Amino acid sequence: MNCAYCTAPAVQEQSRRTSLGYRVFRCSACQRTFNERTGSPFNFLEFPTDLVLLVVIWRLRYKLSLRDLAEMFLVRGLPFTHEAVREWEARFAPLIADRLRAKRRGKAGPSWYLDETYLKVKGRWCYLYRSHRSRRQLGRRAAQRETRPESGQALLEAGAGDGRPAAGAGDH
Repeated sequence: MNCAYCTAPAVQEQSRRTSLGYRVFRCSACQRTFNERTGSPFNFLEFPTDLVLLVVIWRLRYKLSLRDLAEMFLVRGLPFTHEAVREWEARFAPLIADRLRAKRRGKAGPSWYLDETYLKVKGRWCYLYRSHRSRRQLGRRAAQRETRPESGQALLEAGAGDGRPAAGAGDH
């Protein structure tokens, strides 16, 4: 680890820890002490990093109000105000979003669409399922049963393991 102030590599870990349990370091070049969070966006937080990130993620994911989150954690013995939640959200939500975008890049699978129709083939009524990834690429399969398979499940199960999706989107 380099010094957070002068970026010198000569730092030594101290035996003491901060009140939140973070390691403390001392730079032998500039003689300053700093902890693990110094120089990061999490510096000057009065609460552990994992707690702050949990509050922000819950706020974004579950659409909870600022006061509801403050009350939920107050019941658990962690007193902070709704204004602290607002500040944390403004400060850390963009960081979380950037991290998620970088992690997801290139991982999304292809889109598939599934259409169905009911028609008569050789005197027997059956469903025709048509799956396609785009307007050019079409695949067809006629269900031979007279009863309707649930939401094209027969087509999706038949294609499992050969690059077809686990679930389809219909009527697009």
